[in-house]
Amino acid sequence: MEIYLIRMFATSFLLTVLIEIVVALLFRWHKRHMLLLVILVNLLTNPPAVLICWLGRIYLPPFLSAPIQLLVELMVILTEAFIYCRFTKSPGWQDDWPLRPIRLATISNMCSWLLGMLCMNRLNFLLSILMRTRRN
Repeated sequence: MEIYLIRMFATSFLLTVLIEIVVALLFRWHKRHMLLLVILVNLLTNPPAVLICWLGRIYLPPFLSAPIQLLVELMVILTEAFIYCRFTKSPGWQDDWPLRPIRLATISNMCSWLLGMLCMNRLNFLLSILMRTRRN
C-alpha cells in the first residue's frame, strides 16, 4: 500500500509540475525564480488535492467523484492564483499584465487536470510493469 501511495503522489506531482512548467514557459515565465515558484506552489497544492480526490473516490459514492475533483481543482486554482498575484507585485516579477497570474493558474491547472486524467491510467500501467520487472 505504501508503494502505491508513494507512486501515486510522485507521479501526480511530477506530471503536474512538468505540464505547469510548460504552460508557464508559454506565458513567458522563463526566469529561474518564476519556475521555482511554479514548483513550490505545486508542492503546496498538489499533495492535498490528490489526497482529497483519492479519499473521495474511496469513501464517497462514485457519482460524487467528478464534482469533488472539480471543487478541489477550483480551490487549487484560487490558491495558486492568489500566490502568483502576490508574487507578481514584488520587484523582479512580471506585472505588466495583471490578469496573467490568474490566467496562468487557470490554464495550467486545466491542462494538468485534463492531461492527468488522460495519462494517469497509462502511466500507472507502465509504472506497475517497471516495478514488477525490478523485483524480478
